[in-house]
Amino acid sequence: MAKVYKVQGQWRVRFDDGSGQKREYVIPVRSQREAQRLAHRAERKVKAMARRPTSATPAPANGLCFEVLVNGRKARTVGMRGYGRINVFLEYARDNPDRWRGSTRRRFDVPPLLHLNALDRTAPEFDLGLSWPALKLWEGDEVTVRLVRDREPDRPSRSHKMRPLLLLA
Repeated sequence: MAKVYKVQGQWRVRFDDGSGQKREYVIPVRSQREAQRLAHRAERKVKAMARRPTSATPAPANGLCFEVLVNGRKARTVGMRGYGRINVFLEYARDNPDRWRGSTRRRFDVPPLLHLNALDRTAPEFDLGLSWPALKLWEGDEVTVRLVRDREPDRPSRSHKMRPLLLLA
């Protein structure tokens, strides 16, 4: 239920957005009746957006995509709708076995992997984390990342809503 009230001459509305988070907005109206009408309309829209499933397939990117090739063969095309960031990074980890003698913890060995993920910041109310399956690499593999414009990115294997992150410059 939306709560409408007046603070220092400004009408404000506070309501639950459907995900348990309280939202508060200033409404530029003159009467309480107008404020209540707009508040209920806004509440319905926000709750409908919270229920709506997000598309795990990003639309064609307005900007650049990363086309990843392993040994000259296209492995993945990573991209997003518009605003955000794309990450492509290599990982390799191998622990010293002398450190693990007598320990109950497992050794942490990771084969060479190429990780692909993105943070789509197009929607104003949430960020959409996208990830594609990591590519296992072998000795002698050649990895090429080509920047391409207006390509259809591959469907991510995982997407999830996140609270908007405040990125400091």
